[in-house]
Amino acid sequence: MNKILSIFDRYPDLVIGFSTKSDGNMRLKPSDSIKIDIQAKKNRRIFLDSLGINEKSVVDPILEHGTNILIVNDIDGGKTFKNVDALITARPGIFLNLTVADCLSIFLYDHDKKVIALVHAGWRGLQDKIIENVLAKLKEFYNSDPSSIIVGIGPHIGGCHYEIQDDVSEKFREYPGAFINKEGHKFFDIGIVAETQLTNLGFRSENIEVNSECTFELTDKYFSFRRDKPRIIETMLAVFGMK
Repeated sequence: MNKILSIFDRYPDLVIGFSTKSDGNMRLKPSDSIKIDIQAKKNRRIFLDSLGINEKSVVDPILEHGTNILIVNDIDGGKTFKNVDALITARPGIFLNLTVADCLSIFLYDHDKKVIALVHAGWRGLQDKIIENVLAKLKEFYNSDPSSIIVGIGPHIGGCHYEIQDDVSEKFREYPGAFINKEGHKFFDIGIVAETQLTNLGFRSENIEVNSECTFELTDKYFSFRRDKPRIIETMLAVFGMK
């Protein structure tokens, strides 16, 4: 069931999921509420069931807005790994997932080598070149060629609402097209930065799809950390795997 990235529709062996607000909060282990954690686990189980996925085949990263990458195999299904922001696997039946509430979820599929990656990136990850680091891993372990990799970027906060200050904009001066100035305020399009980084690394533009839905704007459809500023963070779940 893929309703967010049509670029993968030609590959029937892929399973892609991206939850919405109606599926409930997907963030596990909030610091101060066991009740919310139990509900999030239930929400995940129902959502994964709708995709035909057994939760014991899912790999969970605990995100840190860093650049750590983990290659996972059959034995890793059902496990949780700390301080990881990108997952890679060549194993059918192992499903990668991550949570987002404004950040990018980047789905990569090398259809020649039959390997997938799922990447979490905010501005820090983009600044620290997490996409380049993932590509380096794919080249090292699978001899991947970026021109053969299909990329989809899921719903995220758009440049229409992502207001930033000079301390962030200074880090991305090489991407002038990613900035929008409105009434003395500066807004930032992280999707444009990611797409530019991808093409600069040798990914073909026709193999890249960026979902333009803004998580901030679509109040009824998506959680947004920037919009809601919740005491307990609520997120969507991105899922990627091969049958």
